[in-house]
Amino acid sequence: MFLFEDDIVLLLPEDDVFIQITGKYKRHYLLNAVVEQYAEDLSYDQSTGYADRYTAYHYKGRTVELDPAIRFGEPLVYREGKSCGVSVEELVNARYTEGSSEAAAAVHDLEPEEVEIALRYYDWIETP
Repeated sequence: MFLFEDDIVLLLPEDDVFIQITGKYKRHYLLNAVVEQYAEDLSYDQSTGYADRYTAYHYKGRTVELDPAIRFGEPLVYREGKSCGVSVEELVNARYTEGSSEAAAAVHDLEPEEVEIALRYYDWIETP
């Protein structure tokens, strides 16, 4: 069981299909290929079994992750499984304010690769 947008979705193992159990489209089946693409990047809380973190982007050993318990799910850059403590938006703004990835990284005491993944993620979500 996990949330897909604002609705609860179950995987019916006997049929290997996903079904929405809440919301406007209650009892509708979802396309496995779409759900699986997002489900593989979900992390689950050991105690509740609910999804608690989504890894939205991977690049050179770093990730952009969304965790509702941290800054209301704002995309943050992670290195080796630990948050750098700076949001994608902050790093993108710093890059344009400071003039380079190196200068933006220095302001936040990070490596230029952290700024680079933020820029790549931002471009990825902004591209239609």
